[in-house]
Amino acid sequence: MPMISPKPPQRKRTFGLSRILATANNRTFNRPGANKRKSMIRRAVAAVEAAISLPLLLLLVFGSIEIANSIFLAQTLSFASYEGAREAARPGATAAQVNDRVAQIMHARGIYDYSLTITPQPTQTTPRGTMMTVRVETAMSALSTHSTGLTSEHMTAQEVSMVKH
Repeated sequence: MPMISPKPPQRKRTFGLSRILATANNRTFNRPGANKRKSMIRRAVAAVEAAISLPLLLLLVFGSIEIANSIFLAQTLSFASYEGAREAARPGATAAQVNDRVAQIMHARGIYDYSLTITPQPTQTTPRGTMMTVRVETAMSALSTHSTGLTSEHMTAQEVSMVKH
């Protein structure tokens, strides 16, 4: 008796929702106009996938931009307070010199609304060995081009202390 080998199963060429619909309505796709129905189903699946993934993608992109802005802001404040403390620690430094140095850095980075605190106030007669502290503070939204409302009320600050020369 001759052996009859079974036919290997054929692979389905559709994926996702269209495959489920194709197996459920297999007779529908054998009729005339079935290709048009297939393409309509594929477009519908693509529209659903876009509707689900696009908001998540936008959230990821804009969230990354806000995080990058906050990191840049923290680095700017850190650099400005360091340079201010360095200026305050020099012999014969004055508060005006410290203000000018911090303003120079902050304005170069595009930040105009900030507060500066120098403790104690440097004068020509401030004794050597005095701990000079410079604190620079600004709103978290200082670099944002749009207001999301999440960071507009929050403040961030950096503080550096150095011993006067």
